[in-house]
Amino acid sequence: MGLMLALFMSMAFGSGMDGGCGSFKADITKEMNIWNSDPVTSTSGERTTLPLAKKIKFGLRPHSAVEFPVAPEKILNKEKTGFSGVFYFTPTVSGVYQVALGKRAWLDIVESDAKKIVKAGQFEMQTKCDKLVKVMSYQLSGGKAYVVQINSSPTEQIEGTIVEQVKK
Repeated sequence: MGLMLALFMSMAFGSGMDGGCGSFKADITKEMNIWNSDPVTSTSGERTTLPLAKKIKFGLRPHSAVEFPVAPEKILNKEKTGFSGVFYFTPTVSGVYQVALGKRAWLDIVESDAKKIVKAGQFEMQTKCDKLVKVMSYQLSGGKAYVVQINSSPTEQIEGTIVEQVKK
């Protein structure tokens, strides 16, 4: 009986993460507008700074070839296969920044100097959105260096954005 109730509930209400682009609670207007532009390519390990408010094509490497500044909070692929990468950016002003990915992968933001993971303030995933799959928000300090750590991507490239959220 419990299994039947669980099945009914999941069919009636969904899992909360299997919606389309319109199912995000977060405002993804900027990300959706950016998504149709040509991406800026960044390869894992390059010491170039990621652009903000641009579509980024993250070039990843085999997981075993990546040295993370801080151990990832989670690795989705228990065999530690798949693709991962390390990227750098520095916000110019303090505020909330929203990071979006176009495919499923684990993402950590790390304070470079403190070598500690910044906790996401908000997290959403909508697996049926054809552009963005995952959106997370972080409170970041202007002028401070951060590292984006991506792991467990099923592909060698993953697209995403980092956008400052303006308070309304």
